[in-house]
Amino acid sequence: MNEILLKLISLGALIILVMVTVLIILDILKIKYPFKDMISKYRLEFVFIVSLMGSVGSILLSVYFKLAPCELCWYQRVFLFSIPIIMAVAIVKEDIKAYMYAFYLSLVGILFSTYHALIQAKIFASDPVFCSPDALVDCATPIFTYFGFVNIPVIAFSVFYLILYLAYVPNKK
Repeated sequence: MNEILLKLISLGALIILVMVTVLIILDILKIKYPFKDMISKYRLEFVFIVSLMGSVGSILLSVYFKLAPCELCWYQRVFLFSIPIIMAVAIVKEDIKAYMYAFYLSLVGILFSTYHALIQAKIFASDPVFCSPDALVDCATPIFTYFGFVNIPVIAFSVFYLILYLAYVPNKK
């Protein structure tokens, strides 16, 4: 059962990566798509929902699936866990500019997840600055990999990628 759920989560991350990339291409080509106005109008709510789901998913990986996070996973969580709190306050206070906080937090988070994915892909050597050799979980060893490359850092990347996109979409006038 856990194997199936992890595969579904990995498939969801793949779908997010493809979907956001297609939406970015549509934006670059200036092709209007039907739900862009809705995204820009309710961007705070969408960022809140996506970041909350990412935070809950991260906790479920630890608690339900019993997958201990490595040090780089914790750094990514720091940037992800703060976004739903900021967005909830922004929604209550009707602070439409708060999406910029999510944008910058996601930008740093995506840098950490990219770096982590490259370490696990053996493109970079494991870094003792972020990944202590004394740590219980090795940052360079993927806990699982599906579809050839989807692992925890790639899933985190997809969540940050979606939040970046949602925070970037211009406001509807």
